[in-house]
Amino acid sequence: MIPPVPVRQWVISVPMRLRGFLADRPRAVAAVTRIFLDEIERLLLAASGGTPDADMPRAARPRLGGISFLHRFGSALNHHVHLHACVTDGVFRPAAADGGSDAPPAFLPARLITQADPAALTERVRRRVIRWFRMQRLLDAAAAADMLAWENSGFSVDASVRITLVDRDVPSCFRSLEHLLRHCARPPFALERLSVIRGPDGRIARIRYVQPRHKAASWVGPGRTRKSTRPGTSGVVTMTGTSSRVG
Repeated sequence: MIPPVPVRQWVISVPMRLRGFLADRPRAVAAVTRIFLDEIERLLLAASGGTPDADMPRAARPRLGGISFLHRFGSALNHHVHLHACVTDGVFRPAAADGGSDAPPAFLPARLITQADPAALTERVRRRVIRWFRMQRLLDAAAAADMLAWENSGFSVDASVRITLVDRDVPSCFRSLEHLLRHCARPPFALERLSVIRGPDGRIARIRYVQPRHKAASWVGPGRTRKSTRPGTSGVVTMTGTSSRVG
């Protein structure tokens, strides 16, 4: 289903002020997803030299290929609404009308995505998302202006994971396309990370959940080392029947 082209994972999280809306308003999720993918496509069009002319018919314009995933959880089993998108690292230009109906589209690969690209994309997404929430009256004018004035916007976009053709189909490789898609489509927890601690009476006293550790990948910008999900912790969530804590 996914052509043999490089694929990049894009991840966006929004400020906590907006996450509650995403938790119970499908229209808000759809709007953020559309804005996010629109801006990724805009970036890829510029990065691949495929930016269409203003008078080009819509059907003839280059388009990205991608699939998005809504996550309502973080790696520590915490509530954290954010989006993952697996997107072709470039755009597809439709075949010319005189090329026949069987002519495949041409893939235009994007140049190297630099650290400045996600930063610029984040700012465009931030302004469009806040404007949408304002138009839907989920934010009033004062709240929208306040969010636009934040020094730290609360919006975060990561595009550091890229699947190359060399690694794409390598079995059990954490840089493979299958591994990336499984990661994006995963449930909130993994059974193999759960273990039961029983008390003297044999009843379940606690449940331990070992958090996944970040793997090194094709990072954008400075290198990053392996670390637990929350720095300064052991990466273990200990749960009882009524509460949980990170240790």
